[in-house]
Amino acid sequence: MRARTSNSISVSGANIAAPRCRKSSSSIAVVIIPRVRGPRSAVGREWNRAVQAVVHDYCKALNFSCDVNFDGKATRFAIDNPSDIIQQHHLQGQFFEIEELKVVRDVVGSGKTIVEVGANIGNHLAFYAHHMDSKKIFPFEPNPAAIDLLRRNIEANGLDAVVDPRGIGIGAGASYGTFSVELPYDNNLGAARLAKSGEGQLEVYPLDERLKGEAVDFIKIDVEGMEFDVLEGAARIIGQNRPVLMVEVFRDKIPDFETWCRDHGYRIKNRFHCVHAVNFLAVAA
Repeated sequence: MRARTSNSISVSGANIAAPRCRKSSSSIAVVIIPRVRGPRSAVGREWNRAVQAVVHDYCKALNFSCDVNFDGKATRFAIDNPSDIIQQHHLQGQFFEIEELKVVRDVVGSGKTIVEVGANIGNHLAFYAHHMDSKKIFPFEPNPAAIDLLRRNIEANGLDAVVDPRGIGIGAGASYGTFSVELPYDNNLGAARLAKSGEGQLEVYPLDERLKGEAVDFIKIDVEGMEFDVLEGAARIIGQNRPVLMVEVFRDKIPDFETWCRDHGYRIKNRFHCVHAVNFLAVAA
């Protein structure tokens, strides 16, 4: 996931005390860290990382969370990094990519079976469950840094009955393989990507293998450059079920995705422009 804008939370000062958490009159959750002292020799990015590590530890220790209210329903999200782009939206009382999610709701409809490849911390998953009355959701998320929050958000919202956890802890691709995680940005878990590695500890499987026998209505793919591998590994599911697709595509690969859609009988219905990519909503022609 790549955000269009971001806001920063600044922390400064001396020895840290336990943070206070509160909600303002506009229901925006605020974490107050009175004063933080990082390493004496730290400068720039090193200092920021030291401060963020302290905030992260305190938020996690306090089991800090906030509510996002939308259409009369509250969704609770755990917070462990207030500087993370997606968690910033939750702290502001918003779903990340809410305009896209509203379009998905209108196109896909309610009571559907959904596959979420690149589930991250569960922003989209929670929307599907609370605002699309999903029949079943299959999240796939291999990044250990996101999985803890994902599980906490599933539990906090009582979604165990609708979420099938078989894909939590693994990735989706064209074939089986082992990978490692690369995180190019400190405060954007959604930008984590997998790198092929014989020594990697994270396993990747084709969706056709992991979801054999499942009827699927909607597949969202947000995998930072591996979208064509995921599509290849889901050829049977796509051919048999003709699900609606939401796929993030880096800008240099847009012509390739347009060709893929034509070759596989899909029509691009919507394009949502991000900084380095476009999220395509495609339906069977």
